[in-house]
Amino acid sequence: MRAFLGWTLLIGGLSMALFGLCDASAAWLSQHPIATASSSAETLPPGFEARLAMPRLDASLFVVEEKNPRDLRRGPGFVKESAMPGEPGNCIIAGHRDLHFRVLKNIRVGDEIQIVTARGRFMYRVAATKVVEASDRDALRAVYPQQLTLVTCFPFYYVGPAPKRFIVTAYRHS
Repeated sequence: MRAFLGWTLLIGGLSMALFGLCDASAAWLSQHPIATASSSAETLPPGFEARLAMPRLDASLFVVEEKNPRDLRRGPGFVKESAMPGEPGNCIIAGHRDLHFRVLKNIRVGDEIQIVTARGRFMYRVAATKVVEASDRDALRAVYPQQLTLVTCFPFYYVGPAPKRFIVTAYRHS
């Protein structure tokens, strides 16, 4: 009986590790074409709406249109009912802290963020970063006429569902 329990726990643990590895691999493979992509919107792979670049962090990510939570495994996603880049209002992009948006842990006020879509290239400058409670919806309110808000869970290194959110607020500039 003891050997059976040991083997069951071992197989269960290996299955969970394999599931996590498959998710991480899918996330990496979705973003892999970045190495060959140029800055034009025509190079976006199928299923992606934009390319998000943070030059100081040497980060470039493809952005999906978030239709369901599983889409965020492929890349950060435009939040439904938010403005699109270049439109008046708040363009909100959410991503997983343990996948694509881990890079946000190193972002600073003054950093440039570029978004390339089929409509053009849009430049934003980081105005603020803050940590808020997960229930705080006021942190997503637009402060600038054309704003970009990046959202991920916080703390960045946390096991399980993180209790807070890390918010990056940026304004559009030319």
